[in-house]
Amino acid sequence: MKLGNMQDGVIDAINRAHEARHAGDWKDRPYLEMSSIGHECGRWIWLRYRHALNEHIEGRLYRLFRRGQREEETIVEDLRMAGVSIDHTGDGQMEVAYGPAKGHIDGHITAGVPEAPKEEMLAEFKSYNASRFKTLCDKGVRESDPKYYTQMQCYMHCSKVPRCLFVAVCKDDDRMHVERVKLDDGYACRMLDRGVGYALDTHIPGPLSADPTFYKCRMCSFSPFCHSKEKMPDHICCRTCAFSTAMPDGRWKCVNPAVDDVIPEGRDLEEYPCHAIHPDLVSWEVDHLRTDGRNICWVIDGQRVLNGAAGYSSSHIIASVRAARATQGRIIWS
Repeated sequence: MKLGNMQDGVIDAINRAHEARHAGDWKDRPYLEMSSIGHECGRWIWLRYRHALNEHIEGRLYRLFRRGQREEETIVEDLRMAGVSIDHTGDGQMEVAYGPAKGHIDGHITAGVPEAPKEEMLAEFKSYNASRFKTLCDKGVRESDPKYYTQMQCYMHCSKVPRCLFVAVCKDDDRMHVERVKLDDGYACRMLDRGVGYALDTHIPGPLSADPTFYKCRMCSFSPFCHSKEKMPDHICCRTCAFSTAMPDGRWKCVNPAVDDVIPEGRDLEEYPCHAIHPDLVSWEVDHLRTDGRNICWVIDGQRVLNGAAGYSSSHIIASVRAARATQGRIIWS
């Protein structure tokens, strides 16, 4: 008897298992990730910090992330074999902070780098495919990967360690590229202030491009918030509420007169009955005559809908709109 090809079924099962294992990971980082400070789109930074979208990551990418983590362990092992003294790796990574932003450094070198045997420096590790690795070797990390360069600059500024050893490995043939990156304090401060400024902004920053066909926009998970009239947040929590304000210390404050207080840590990622959707996260018109400091009145398909403690919940409104769009019918407000 000839057996059928089970390859696709096995791969799908593995990928689904990884997706299930990491379900909810997007909630685990309530801070502004320092690795995202160098992202060129301010709108992307704002939306990510507010957890506006439950980003779906396919299982294949989780497997790729796992490979990168294992590559870090291998690089640390190789550095130690070469006589480099390195600590604060793996689960014991050094943490740095700048206002609401936090970062976790791959390693801390105390001595032993051949070109600078007594010099203290940070360590950052990345893995590349052959094409990107060639560009890195030709241009260096600052030009080929400004996001990684910015990440290292932020780490150096916040840790007060003025050097970082950047180690990249080509996944195709195990070639290595190493650079000693020097702190540019002015650049680091500008980029940190830029990223934090975007995150703390009351309103959504402008898009990277107004062209929905621009390749960077087409590949972006947040593209619907720039190029679609059907944009809506996935995550209903204090951070996506019209009455919440991001604070410079990483906390959030509710400015709804019924609350008017700092939101306890962790509760800013939960849903409350008083939630009203931030107007920058939807395309609906606001009826300002019926909107107050506790509720927002939306005009959705010609119907006025009150959203907040005195009206419909945000979850109910979004679910109703999505159901109507899926069936191309009229929205039923039950």
